[in-house]
Amino acid sequence: MVQRLPAAHAAARVEQLLRREISVKPPANCPRWVPVTSDGKRMTALAFTVDHRSGNYAGDHTLEETAAILAKACGHWGSGAEYLMHTVAHLEDLGIHDRYLWKLQARVAALIASEAEPSLPIVVAPSM
Repeated sequence: MVQRLPAAHAAARVEQLLRREISVKPPANCPRWVPVTSDGKRMTALAFTVDHRSGNYAGDHTLEETAAILAKACGHWGSGAEYLMHTVAHLEDLGIHDRYLWKLQARVAALIASEAEPSLPIVVAPSM
């Protein structure tokens, strides 16, 4: 997905993006300028690609392994479960329904619910 930034806000948004995506040293996400086509026009876009040699690269995991990690992971920008929930919701807002992410979201929510105290309410996003 290509997102165009308004010139008036581009510098601030790119700064936010860099702070969010490159938060560990050495970074696992490497910013790269890549050729893209948007609305029939060829241009260059900033993309973050994973460095498979990074010590922070988690590697390939099954859905269950990924769900177990996300259910407990938390960083300075928030929890992995919350990031996943917002990602799924924003994709849906854009009309993009990713069945794998919904399955992952449901599994993460179930894992969190199974760890919670019975007296605490758990909100689980409906699968679509």
